[in-house]
Amino acid sequence: MTRTLAVCAAAILAVAGGRRAVAQPAYRFINIADTNGPFNFFQSAVSISDSGVVAFSAMQDNGVNGIYTGSGGPITTIADTDGPFRTFGLPLAINANGTVAFTANYDDPFEGGGLFTSNGGEVTPIARSGIRDPLSLVTAPSINDSGTVAFYAEPRDPRMAKGIFTGNGGPLTTIADETGPIRGLVFRTSINESGTVAFQASRDVGGFGVFRGDGQTLALISTFITPGTHSSINDHGLVAFAGRSGDVRGIFAGEGGGVEILVDPPQLGVTLSPSLNNSGAVAFRGQNAAGGGIFVGGRDGTDAVIRDGAPLFNSTLFFLIDAPVMNNRGDIAFHYELANGVYGIAVAKVIPEPGGAALLIVGVLICVAPRCTRRTPRRTSA
Repeated sequence: MTRTLAVCAAAILAVAGGRRAVAQPAYRFINIADTNGPFNFFQSAVSISDSGVVAFSAMQDNGVNGIYTGSGGPITTIADTDGPFRTFGLPLAINANGTVAFTANYDDPFEGGGLFTSNGGEVTPIARSGIRDPLSLVTAPSINDSGTVAFYAEPRDPRMAKGIFTGNGGPLTTIADETGPIRGLVFRTSINESGTVAFQASRDVGGFGVFRGDGQTLALISTFITPGTHSSINDHGLVAFAGRSGDVRGIFAGEGGGVEILVDPPQLGVTLSPSLNNSGAVAFRGQNAAGGGIFVGGRDGTDAVIRDGAPLFNSTLFFLIDAPVMNNRGDIAFHYELANGVYGIAVAKVIPEPGGAALLIVGVLICVAPRCTRRTPRRTSA
């Protein structure tokens, strides 16, 4: 019986393993919103949830500015200037539940602004920055599926330290501040499901570093980063970042005990920050001999998702604005400009491999076929 189970397990694993032999997935491009519709301007940053919903900031033709979400159908308004806010900041972030973390300023200047979350209904303040509040600046949010938001903040009292914090509407947790081994923080954060935050900062001893912290411990991941880019952390605690080590320029990853290079083809210039998912793949804006575009890389190699000049939405891709963002399914959201002058937000959606489910069923059928069942031994005459 044990041998039978082993054979059955091997059959299923062989089928699953066969699916992994395909290195590069196919993509279907979905237009989320563009300047042919009710919008005439898009801010640069986008964010995508694991369910494929994209959050973005845009201005409508009627002058209303706001935060919106969409997945290829109707657009949902998260917050706009028809409500209590007069301006919105960047970046923004969305989690798997469709909750968006964003910064904004109130219509009333005495109320100031701050960091908020909403899914299109009630708006929840995470950290306020009004003249009566202890913070003077709040920016760079990221959010996990539990609703915890990481962000950078500066206190109103100059005697207090700037830092990286987390919160969900109650008391804030300090991840790192300028009283420690850092003295200046880069305005980007990335938070995973356990509440660990990755960020970049200048160090007390000089130079820059990429760090990972959870409010209890703070780990230096690497010092050979590219300043001005940002880091990305997945749920396994792996942090990816763009950098240069000697003559090697690429995308690196680590957890605090050394780093490895994920993307290092000599001809590939990594120009924007990587987005890391739980599979260990990174999406990034790059450039090689064949031109620029969106690439996906990792331990298994690097592939182009779409290149400048490729057909897209009845025109061709002219330019990618800001860094692409990837979810855990491998879908990639990006902000584009087309050759015909249209701007918009799109998703490169992974197309499931044909027959994948059927192949898995075949593996199961192998296990329940008669030759995998226990048989009564045939008796023979002496």
